[in-house]
Amino acid sequence: MPPLPGKTNYEKRFDFYFELCKVLFEFRLQHNLSYQELNVVLYCFAPHCLEEVSPLARIPSPSKVYLCGGDREDSPTLETRTSKDILCWAGNPFMRTGDLVFIYETSPISAIRTVWRCVTDGSYDPFEYFYNRVFISNKIQIPPVTLKDLKENPLWAQKSVVKAHMQRLAGTACSYAEYQELRKILQKKDFDAGKLPQIQFTGLEDEEDLQNESQVEELLLEPFLKKLGFQEKNWVRQLPLRMGRGTKVFPDYVLFPKSTKGEEQAAFVWEAKFTIHTEKQLTEAFYQAKSYALRLQSTGFGLVAKEGIWLSFDTEDFSLKKLTHHTWKDLQDPDCFHTVKTVMLASVKKF
Repeated sequence: MPPLPGKTNYEKRFDFYFELCKVLFEFRLQHNLSYQELNVVLYCFAPHCLEEVSPLARIPSPSKVYLCGGDREDSPTLETRTSKDILCWAGNPFMRTGDLVFIYETSPISAIRTVWRCVTDGSYDPFEYFYNRVFISNKIQIPPVTLKDLKENPLWAQKSVVKAHMQRLAGTACSYAEYQELRKILQKKDFDAGKLPQIQFTGLEDEEDLQNESQVEELLLEPFLKKLGFQEKNWVRQLPLRMGRGTKVFPDYVLFPKSTKGEEQAAFVWEAKFTIHTEKQLTEAFYQAKSYALRLQSTGFGLVAKEGIWLSFDTEDFSLKKLTHHTWKDLQDPDCFHTVKTVMLASVKKF
C-alpha cells in the first residue's frame, strides 16, 4: 500500500487516492481478476480475513465528547439502527476512535435521542457533500434531551451552539464539565448514566479549546517548559534535521540545540501529538521521537498530548517498557511536578 501522507498535506492526500487506484489495478492484473472479482475480494473475502481487526473489535476509552446533527430524514435511520450497525456521519476531522458522539435531531424532534462511539478517526472525503466524515457505531438509546432541557441547564445555556438553537452541528466539541451535566440531565430522566462510558479526564480547564496539535504545543507544552524553568531562547521548534540520505525531518521541539550542519545535537527532544489514547499511537510516537533523540545524541525525550506527557531517558536505554506517563492532572500535584522537574533538569544538565 502507498504510504499515507500527513493530515495537513492536502495535495498529497488527493494524489494518494489515485495511487491507491493504481495499486488495486496492478493487483487485479497480477492475479488475473475481472472488475467484478476484484470487488468480491475487497468487499466479501477480505472482511472475513480481517474480522479480528474490525472497528468494533476493540474501541479505546473515549477522550472527548462531540455533538453532531441529524435532520428529519436521518431520524428514521437513527431510530431503526442497532448497536452493531456502522454509519458514516458528518463529523469533525479531529475526532478520534472511541470518542462519544451525541446526535441532536432537528425539528420536529429537537432532541438528542442516541449516543454513538467513533469507530474510526475523523477524516476528509472530497467526494461527499459534507466532506468531514467519521464512522460511528455502538448505538445507545437514551431518553430525549430536548433543546429546552439544555437551555434550562446553567452550563449548557452558555454554550454558543445552544444559543444558536443547535445549528451547524458537525462535530462540535464538548468539555468534560458539559458531559457531566448531560449525565445529570439523563439521571433526572431515570436513565442509568452508568451505561455511558467515563471520559479520560485530563485535568485541563480549557480542554474544549484544544482542537489540534499546534494548540497542544502552544497551550500545554510551552507553558509547561516555562514552568520547569526554561525560556523561549532555550528551545527551537521544527529544527531541520537530515535522517539518512536525502531525508529531512523536523522534530517539534529541541532543547539547547547545537546546529552544526551534519553534526546537530540537542539536550532533549519533545514530540507533540494532538492525542495519544491507544497503544498503537503511543508506540508510533515513541519510536518517532526515539529516532530523533538518537540522531541528536540527546539524553532524553518526551511525548506530549492532551492526555499528558511521557518521558524516556538514555539511562534506561530509551526503553518503551520503561516509559513513564503523567497526566496533566497528575502534574498539578506539587510532589509529582517536583519529581518530573528533577529528572528533566538532571537529564538536560548531563548533556
